[in-house]
Amino acid sequence: MAKPQGVLISPFTGSEVAEKYLEIKQKTGYMTQITGNVSGQVDKTKKAVVISPFNENEALDRLKEFRKAFPSYSAFLMQLPNKTQYQLVVQPFTPSEVASKVQEFKVKFPGWSMITADLQDVVNQRGVMISPFNGKEAGERYIEIKQKTGYIMQLVDA
Repeated sequence: MAKPQGVLISPFTGSEVAEKYLEIKQKTGYMTQITGNVSGQVDKTKKAVVISPFNENEALDRLKEFRKAFPSYSAFLMQLPNKTQYQLVVQPFTPSEVASKVQEFKVKFPGWSMITADLQDVVNQRGVMISPFNGKEAGERYIEIKQKTGYIMQLVDA
């Protein structure tokens, strides 16, 4: 019997992978997970505003809402270890300006939980794996997912 296979979509940077994961999951509806090591360095000389938590169904909408309200800031989603909730991270800021940024964001989004944290450098490359599919089905799903997403993909053992 053929081994189950998955469709691996990669590479994404660490700061974009959670957003791409949620978009791909919405478009395909298949069992999906983020693959690769969680790594990155903490930079204590710069700060981030961490807004959380949002569940899987609302995280992408909250990111889009934030970007619309504050288009000049760099914002991205990070999947929490429980894999069902997400933080919205806005960075980089200097330690002296981060408190005023929290206040600025709270005016627009008063119900959101916000804290300051050290900057997370998440440039590592990660993939999104959609699996498992059996033999013949894997090839069909590959074509379907490629049409829906347009990303670089490969079939791998799941």
